[in-house]
Amino acid sequence: WLLFGGKGGVGKSTCAAAAALDLAATRRVLLLSTDPAHSLGDVFGARFDNQPRRVPGAPAGLFVREIAAAAEMDRFRRKYVDAVDEAFARIARTAGGDQAAFRDLIDLAPPGIDEVIAIADVAEAITEGKGGYDVLVTDTAPTGHALRLLQTPAVLREWTQALMAILLKYREIVGAGTLAALLVQLSKRLRGLQDILRDPTQARFIIVTRAAALPVAETADLIASLHALGIAVGAVVVNAVGTGDCPRCVRAAAAQAGHIARLRASLRNEGYAIIQTPAEMPPPHGAAALADWGRAWQRIA
Repeated sequence: WLLFGGKGGVGKSTCAAAAALDLAATRRVLLLSTDPAHSLGDVFGARFDNQPRRVPGAPAGLFVREIAAAAEMDRFRRKYVDAVDEAFARIARTAGGDQAAFRDLIDLAPPGIDEVIAIADVAEAITEGKGGYDVLVTDTAPTGHALRLLQTPAVLREWTQALMAILLKYREIVGAGTLAALLVQLSKRLRGLQDILRDPTQARFIIVTRAAALPVAETADLIASLHALGIAVGAVVVNAVGTGDCPRCVRAAAAQAGHIARLRASLRNEGYAIIQTPAEMPPPHGAAALADWGRAWQRIA
């Protein structure tokens, strides 16, 4: 599982798409967008939705899915409310007030529950061999949103376990009711998602940045945050390097080289691959242009 992320505007969607195209030449790949902006449609010049779709002009092994987080949350909410109603129908009528309160607990779930539930389902399906995918490539939202998404499984699992603890007072339904089964299933999926994210043999975060002062500084902060979460970094992609051979372009290229040198120095002991991609104006769009651009990537460290 490769997760591409970085500051907004650095080109992470384009990089994720190019990497997925390259991998799809020999593997069955699901390119998944968790970015609410859903830029993959613009990158490929095609329309995608919450179902895996093939990409025009791409290898047959590439599929793209743009997660509809709100729709996934609506489905879970309906399951939850139906399960609460079923559970409390088996208890004395005096529990009516508790029933309404328990239904409302879904609204106290931590932010990001919608995306995490959807991603947990996808990750579980792939690890169990469903769909026949060999690799999951994820285009994440910009840094702050992506980090919240990566932090949410642990927080959400605590919320789920708190609900299960409250449910224990209604011993008539524990272990047999749909609500208990739903919460147990969610807790297991979240634990599975945490385990995958924290296993460097299964998941790696690919940081996309630019050769400029602020993105380079934010790269260091993102690496520290990922280390704190126990998520391995697989590579750092310095996107859109080089701007031409005019005098102004040459000066810009010199400044970029300085920022890249500082980035390399700061990561010297980390052991990450550092990859440089060429600047193109406008950025590549469509499978053929992305594939050509991806072949021009260079590993510089």
